[in-house]
Amino acid sequence: MKRVVLCGLAVATGAASGSVYAADVLGDDTGAWYLSPMAQYTLLDKDRVSQNGPGFQVALGYDFAPHVAAEIAVGSSSFSIKGSGASEKLAPVSLDFMYKFLPPTARIRPYLLAGSGLMQDQIGGHTSTNDGWLAEGGIGALTALGNQTGSVRWQLRTEVKYRHTFLQSTALIPNNPNDVVFGLGLSVMFGAPVPSTGSS
Repeated sequence: MKRVVLCGLAVATGAASGSVYAADVLGDDTGAWYLSPMAQYTLLDKDRVSQNGPGFQVALGYDFAPHVAAEIAVGSSSFSIKGSGASEKLAPVSLDFMYKFLPPTARIRPYLLAGSGLMQDQIGGHTSTNDGWLAEGGIGALTALGNQTGSVRWQLRTEVKYRHTFLQSTALIPNNPNDVVFGLGLSVMFGAPVPSTGSS
């Protein structure tokens, strides 16, 4: 229930931000690419043997259409196992698609994210790595840091996503675990926004 409430609050916040900061400018980021390092905090599935904790992700993305981007994201997290000195390591690699609301010069751009990839899940330091497919979806926002019309643009990136991993019959790992991942970091855009036809 706590996770449902947290995700609901994040959705409400993103929707409110989009309404408040709607912009009347034109243009899009088609052809631009970006690098996005993020710190993360994961609320693990309640049936996992490990405890919630921090991690990180680095994403490399490309805006291939107005409002739409694709990114390859690589992450790593280590979580202590309750009652032992061992840890559980999660290393996801995913291809995610992002739909960004509002034009690229808006102060805040809410977005939706969905994707799939591979999760490496290792219990302790001496067991083999367990591989499984993952599916994830979430919401977030890009907040402008300075001018957003130049060839290099900085943005604060915040997001929360729900991740499902397809793993079964694996020792010490629950079947098909579900985790909630919060992220905070930067997005550095390269490539100027393209003005829409007819804009001045």
